[in-house]
Amino acid sequence: MSNQSVKPEQSVLQRLGMSQLQRDLRAMFRAQSADRAMVTGLARIGDYLGADYLVVHARLGAHFLSEEFSDNFRPSDKVRDVINGTMGDVVDEGQARCIRLRAASDGEYGPTIIAAVLYDEENEPAGAAAILLRECGRDRAVEIFSAFESVLGFLSVLVEQPQVPVSSPAGGIQQNEAALAGVATADPVQLAFHISGSLANRHNLDQVAVGFVSGKRVRVASISGMDDVRPSNPGVKWIRNAMEEGLDTGHAVAFGATQSGGSVDCDFPLHRQWHQAVSGDTVGTLPIEFGGRTVGMIAVRQSADSGLQRKNLESFQKEIEPYARLLPLAQRASRGIVRHAGEKVAALLRPIFGSTARRVVCSMLAAAALVYWLMFGSLSYSVVVTGRVATAQSQHISCPQDGTLERVHVAIGDVIEPGQVLAELDTHLDQLEAAELRARIQAKMVESDRALVEQSAVDRRVIESQRRALEAQLAIVNRKVERGRIRAVVGGVIVSGDPRNRIGYPLQAGYELFQIACTDRVRIIMSVPENSIVDARQASEAQLLLAARPDQTIDLLELRFPPAAVASPSGMVFEVDTELSVGDGSLLPGMEGVVYMDLGERNAWWVLTHRITDWLRLRFWI
Repeated sequence: MSNQSVKPEQSVLQRLGMSQLQRDLRAMFRAQSADRAMVTGLARIGDYLGADYLVVHARLGAHFLSEEFSDNFRPSDKVRDVINGTMGDVVDEGQARCIRLRAASDGEYGPTIIAAVLYDEENEPAGAAAILLRECGRDRAVEIFSAFESVLGFLSVLVEQPQVPVSSPAGGIQQNEAALAGVATADPVQLAFHISGSLANRHNLDQVAVGFVSGKRVRVASISGMDDVRPSNPGVKWIRNAMEEGLDTGHAVAFGATQSGGSVDCDFPLHRQWHQAVSGDTVGTLPIEFGGRTVGMIAVRQSADSGLQRKNLESFQKEIEPYARLLPLAQRASRGIVRHAGEKVAALLRPIFGSTARRVVCSMLAAAALVYWLMFGSLSYSVVVTGRVATAQSQHISCPQDGTLERVHVAIGDVIEPGQVLAELDTHLDQLEAAELRARIQAKMVESDRALVEQSAVDRRVIESQRRALEAQLAIVNRKVERGRIRAVVGGVIVSGDPRNRIGYPLQAGYELFQIACTDRVRIIMSVPENSIVDARQASEAQLLLAARPDQTIDLLELRFPPAAVASPSGMVFEVDTELSVGDGSLLPGMEGVVYMDLGERNAWWVLTHRITDWLRLRFWI
């Protein structure tokens, strides 16, 4: 193998020419046996990628291939161990890896190990291959990683399935298969569009659709002449239904085709539905088989006078056989994250549950363990209900006397202190009356002093009596002025009342202006359904988790259970409550959350089934 120096900025894919590499590999497998072609092909791949060392461990049918390729370079035993360990990991995980080893100095690139999986004809891991690059930058490593994984996928196809002779009906398809293998793994939908468009153009068909098979279902991937295939489209639904009917049949189906004896009356209702929806055009489906199973479906439509027959579909089936080996790669590339995770778990469990007998024994042991745990094991049992924060103490502020509202100093949501002025009534007349009374009192004090000088005891007693009466009147007026300034008795938050729209209007004594909720102490109300109240009474404490504070759990003690239930939109509930002291005012009325009541350990079977058992007893008197 040659160790060619490559500029870091040069694209590896551009330098290598992956299409040429795939054509070379195809030629090797045409001219040699699979085993020999595998060895020479791997050497060619290592040479194309500029690898310093390449190793492969794979199972080819009944043979096991273990080879090393290098030019005057042997990695150390420690590096060999890392390479072999990486190859084992990629086989177990089902995905390629790229590992950078520690560099000799900070200014140098460290050796890079790239490993990828080789698959057998059933898309199961059959081994792995790895390359080592002594000096490789990050960008170059990423490109070589992608190229190595792609070309190994193509090599896996060549190993298990020998090439169709050039004279086969595949024609142009076969010539492009090497290039399409990369498309299958990179963009499965693009491969499906290529198949449908190529078949439609060569045979002048009105419509060709390609579908991927998964179990008993078919997913329409492409339709010739359509850029976007939407499953909700009625035309797509007719095609999918016909494909699934053809999948159940297992052979080519032509509906509306003509023969010399007249029209063929086929009992295929889903094909008939599609036939009628397209104004009587001839429709048909044919399966794409690979490895003894159907991996895809083809659906075609042609005008009624075209003379399309079942034998034409069978000829199409032979023509698209080379594509059969590409569709499993496409399906594997297009798998979703859930299926990918499931396959990874299956790969991890495969060494444990290898043989059929072992799987049966392990399944029986697992089932027995599950039954034993259900009967004798335990689970934590709890009652989870909704909870809300309410005021433990509130104050209603009303208009203390008749008067006209002059000012409002607060609004809903304001935090207030005890004694704070909330609103004011118009007290100008009372203030004038108070001033007049103070003047009269001052005059009486002067008269009292004059009577004292004149030694008229009787007059002085009369004057003093009048002065005291005026002072009593002044106290009453001052009280009215002070009551005109409406103050808060306790601190808290204003939760209701907005009299600002009443400014300038006369108010009667007793008119409610505000409601103040105390924030230093709150009430937690838990709505317990009636079917859980018996269990909830066994809980001495609970925990509250508020939506506004999901990171903090609040302990609830001394739960109070009411004697009767109340109606709610969800049915009859018991409003269990307790009170909390909150010094910082962090719990505000109206907050909602979830209350968790732990009732200890209960039998696992009872915990999992008691709800449905109670429902059955109520409905059917069991």
